[in-house]
Amino acid sequence: MNNNITEYKSLSDFIKKDNVITIKTVNNKKQLFSKISNLLEHETNFSHSSLSKILLKNENKKPTNIGSGVAIPNIQHNQIKNTNGCFIRLYNSIIYDSFNNDPVDLIFALLSPVESSNGHLRMLAKTSRLLKNLDIQNKLRGAESDEALFEILIQTDLL
Repeated sequence: MNNNITEYKSLSDFIKKDNVITIKTVNNKKQLFSKISNLLEHETNFSHSSLSKILLKNENKKPTNIGSGVAIPNIQHNQIKNTNGCFIRLYNSIIYDSFNNDPVDLIFALLSPVESSNGHLRMLAKTSRLLKNLDIQNKLRGAESDEALFEILIQTDLL
């Protein structure tokens, strides 16, 4: 995988097919971050529990719920080797932001090395625009399989 986030043109440049999944059994944000950690811990120097705690701590500082059932939790850290991401579709939405009780069912997590700050922000902006698109949201929610979710996400013309 390319380590320079500024060169990414598509989510397929840093998201693996195995990291795009549908989950039935998540009841809260803590469980969600545990699932994200399961998918992405191998790309960091963190343990599963440490990565989960860092995601939760970051979320408490800067909520990542962007509305319409979408959240983009993200971190930058010097113990992250390469930019990496995962996408999770929940069968049942969870209350993600206790401030406004906004439910979330589409989650894209982005982890980046600290030295890719500008690229990290650009990729967050691109991903946010993609996931705010109602047509894309409907396609993601209606996808028949994880493979279909992956194909929707990696369409290069969307970014």
